[in-house]
Amino acid sequence: MSFYKYLVVACYSYCFLSVLNAQELKVQEKDFADIVYESLRTGEKEISIPGGIYYMALEGGEPLHLKGLSGVVIDCNGSEIITRKASQAIQITECENVVLKNLSIDCQPLPFTQGTIVDMDRERRMWWEVEIMEGYPMESLLTTVPDRIQVFDPATLTLRKNLYTYWRGNFASVIRVGDRRFRFTKKDFNADSNEQVGDYLTMTLESGAGTRPHSIVLYKSKKVHLENITIWSGNCFGFFEDQCEANSYHRCVIDRKMNDPRVSFPRLRAINADAFHSKAAVVGPTVTNCIFRYHADDCIAINTSFYKVMTAKGTIVDVVSSVGQLKMSPGDTLRFVRYDGSIAGESVLLKMETATDFSQKDLDAVNSKYHFTVDKRKHSDVTRLTLSSKVDVDNGGVVSSLTRGGNGFILRNNILGHTRARGILIKASNGVIENNEVVGCELGGIVLAPELVWLEAGFSHNVLVQNNRIIDCMFANSSYGIEQAAPLCVVAINARNEVVPAGGFRQICVRHNIIINSPEPAMIFTSIVGGTVEHNTVVVSDSIRRTHGRILKNTQAGTVWLINNKNLVYKDNLIKINK
Repeated sequence: MSFYKYLVVACYSYCFLSVLNAQELKVQEKDFADIVYESLRTGEKEISIPGGIYYMALEGGEPLHLKGLSGVVIDCNGSEIITRKASQAIQITECENVVLKNLSIDCQPLPFTQGTIVDMDRERRMWWEVEIMEGYPMESLLTTVPDRIQVFDPATLTLRKNLYTYWRGNFASVIRVGDRRFRFTKKDFNADSNEQVGDYLTMTLESGAGTRPHSIVLYKSKKVHLENITIWSGNCFGFFEDQCEANSYHRCVIDRKMNDPRVSFPRLRAINADAFHSKAAVVGPTVTNCIFRYHADDCIAINTSFYKVMTAKGTIVDVVSSVGQLKMSPGDTLRFVRYDGSIAGESVLLKMETATDFSQKDLDAVNSKYHFTVDKRKHSDVTRLTLSSKVDVDNGGVVSSLTRGGNGFILRNNILGHTRARGILIKASNGVIENNEVVGCELGGIVLAPELVWLEAGFSHNVLVQNNRIIDCMFANSSYGIEQAAPLCVVAINARNEVVPAGGFRQICVRHNIIINSPEPAMIFTSIVGGTVEHNTVVVSDSIRRTHGRILKNTQAGTVWLINNKNLVYKDNLIKINK
């Protein structure tokens, strides 16, 4: 046993008794949601919940729902909330100037399980035998193949390097072969796999009927402040805000709980997907002094939605979507992007309505062009947009709302990482990414990029990226080959996997950042007009070899790739190679 592992287990054993004793003293009988509802019924504006350990039944999957509140402060005084289902705990809808603070959330049962590889096909790694650790759930393994399976190095209790996440579709079967032992059989041979006997696994389980995704959800809420909130486990995103405005998150935490007395070995995972995800914000969020790590996807993601353009005739544009799903409203400024990735222009949305007199041929054509998206369904709903002015876009272009793009975001003084995906993934504008530390991301540390595969918009303008530290990122196996191929990158490709022309990104400033233990490339910049890349320090590890970025068809070699940019000043950057 390594010293690091011994120290972790020793600390865990010490915490086991202390936390158990604390729970025996502080467990409260009343459902947490009922206590909050009672206080709200009295019209209180300053609500103080007695500190303690509370349970939430979530009957019918219903979370604590704060709706239509204004000027309310709810202080939970360090309470721990344990949900009886792996489901959404809190919903905040159409609230303004509300404060929620000083609580933690955990699930019982957990939404994931973990085990140890105790035997395997040692020649081709086509099967593993996995012993599920005591205390971790395993019932759903009897009926469904788990998802998002991550491999952890037992010496460091961090994600294994030079590997990647396994998904449900990678496995032909999962069969019980012992009391807590299961055999995982893969579908295909992968020469790059390097898992070993003794490695630990975490894996996502089905939450089941009567559950909802995400731990805390904010919907169409404004100037809500969340402070000192910790989420120890959750079935999808931790914090998710949809179509909100100027919300703030301070000293919030997503982390693995190392002192859970219900399990035999410390947790290796927190939640099952993104720690923080903001969609279609009118004014982007402010995230400060937060810790988001050891979850199973991006740490911070800010974006809105692209919609596929079917036809454009004058000021009338038909897009593939139902009216009710569009994240835009009359009065919004829309930005259109052509199929080649160039910016077609902007126009104000005057009206939107369901269209029925469209050509099926045009609909089939655009669906075919986007066959690669994660949502592979051939959508049949069409919405007609009436614009204030004509935009030169045609079948295969995309459109998004600039008004609801997450613009004005601030990400400052956060600690992020130890995840299978990106540390910071931004598609918004007029923002600041400053003084953050991103450590141990399987993919990029800080990324500005639209993603057509998810139909997530858009192109960032006027973004400052400064004084950040990116350490030990982009360690995924080279088989990914993705375009976001560096620990720090600003990059865009079109639907034909071509680097888009200059002009998608504008006025991007990247300065005084430090990138340590990086593969090459360490930084990638494409499709930018105007901006600076200056006074950054990059330490490349010569021993780390990758073929990421092949999709960019880049003929350059070296640490920094500059492709399809105009008026981008690159100066005074220090590159070091560690042999």
